[in-house]
Amino acid sequence: MPATEVHESLKEAQAQGFNDTFSFRSGPKLVPRPKETPDDVDSIDNRVGFEPGEHDFLGDNLTLQLGNAKTVKAGEYYFDLPSGLSLTYGSIIGLAGDFYGTYEPISDGATLPEQMDRFVNAYNTLAAKSEWQPADGKKLIGLLEDEKDKVNAAFKDRDKPGGIDPSVVYAGLQDLNNTFIKETAKRPDGVAGYLGLAVMNWDHFGVWARKAYNAGHAHAMLVAAQGKGDVAALKRAYTMNAFADHYLTDSFSAGHMRTPRRQLHRFSSTLPIPSDMDYCSKYMHDEDSAIGLRVVNPRGETWRAYGDKRLLDRENDQNRAMCVSALRKSIQEIFHAWQTGSSISPDYFRAWDWAPVLDKVQSLKEPQDLAPLFTYEDSPKRRNNLANRRKYEFTSWFTYPTTVVQIKASGLWNYPIQLVGSLLGDAKPAEQVKVEETPLPATATV
Repeated sequence: MPATEVHESLKEAQAQGFNDTFSFRSGPKLVPRPKETPDDVDSIDNRVGFEPGEHDFLGDNLTLQLGNAKTVKAGEYYFDLPSGLSLTYGSIIGLAGDFYGTYEPISDGATLPEQMDRFVNAYNTLAAKSEWQPADGKKLIGLLEDEKDKVNAAFKDRDKPGGIDPSVVYAGLQDLNNTFIKETAKRPDGVAGYLGLAVMNWDHFGVWARKAYNAGHAHAMLVAAQGKGDVAALKRAYTMNAFADHYLTDSFSAGHMRTPRRQLHRFSSTLPIPSDMDYCSKYMHDEDSAIGLRVVNPRGETWRAYGDKRLLDRENDQNRAMCVSALRKSIQEIFHAWQTGSSISPDYFRAWDWAPVLDKVQSLKEPQDLAPLFTYEDSPKRRNNLANRRKYEFTSWFTYPTTVVQIKASGLWNYPIQLVGSLLGDAKPAEQVKVEETPLPATATV
């Protein structure tokens, strides 16, 4: 579908409203609307991966070498983009992909050069000079400030007496998704908004996130290498790499490691609006993010990773440290390319040495204490007992719409999502919840 046509379709969808909230935030987001009006727009949270404030935290606590014998803390240095925006490295990471991008997923490119072209197009929606920037970006940044300030304050006091994990703060923040949808719907025809990016967001998941990062990191290195010795070129390469680093950081979010996001999407030539399959991916994402997954990286290091809203929680400290190490490698490779005038192929990108091995975390042969909600290892299957999150039993006899209804009725995806049931298969708290199974074959598979 041409970009202009997609944009018009989204405007139509926004005018019509939706029946459900589509959110990649953990918590009870899929709830029926009590009343629909033509001006209503349902909440669709495209902030997959870590939240903007979490992305900012990761990026802004890095160190940048500027090539003039000057080293700065990333959060204290602002890059002036052609769009008129002045952003820190972390702010670019936070806005990339979720708020800025195109209707053509980077990872869908058939070759690395095509993926790199798609990456540049996505990057330019934030960085290039346009009639709608910098007003668009400044508006979004202003809306996100309250979240960022409150989460950073919670993290600062986390380990003090009476301190709380930042995820608790996130649970009480105002939901701004409708505002983001409406604000970004004002963009010109052909420019993707918050809603359109959310419906086609598999660039943030699994192997697709790796392709998206590799494409962006490769392009940023080329810019740095071709501008050897030119400080302006190094700064431009850093901004591109920050955009790419969004997909790298997403790869450390548990909800993005084994959720089969691209398979859990109903491809359509009509309106690109959330389907029952998209909702199912949201539920799996939320469950894995909240409960966490055991992971191992190529270096042989093992830990438990959590996801969205839990980046700064105590339990996620080791996962955050691994993510920061990967980001450091990413930045170092940009500076090295600028110093030497040469770049390396994705096969040698060192950031992935620190990231979880996807084959391990996705394999059914190496069970987690949390059984996956969906698996496409052989064929589309769903966890047979939705209420018992430990039990590794799967069924092909399900429908996606019925699954959404069952999950909403169970209440088990309400905040805080917890692991329930014993290793023997007893769903203690959940056994009181009536979750009826419908014996119908899976539909709408990709």
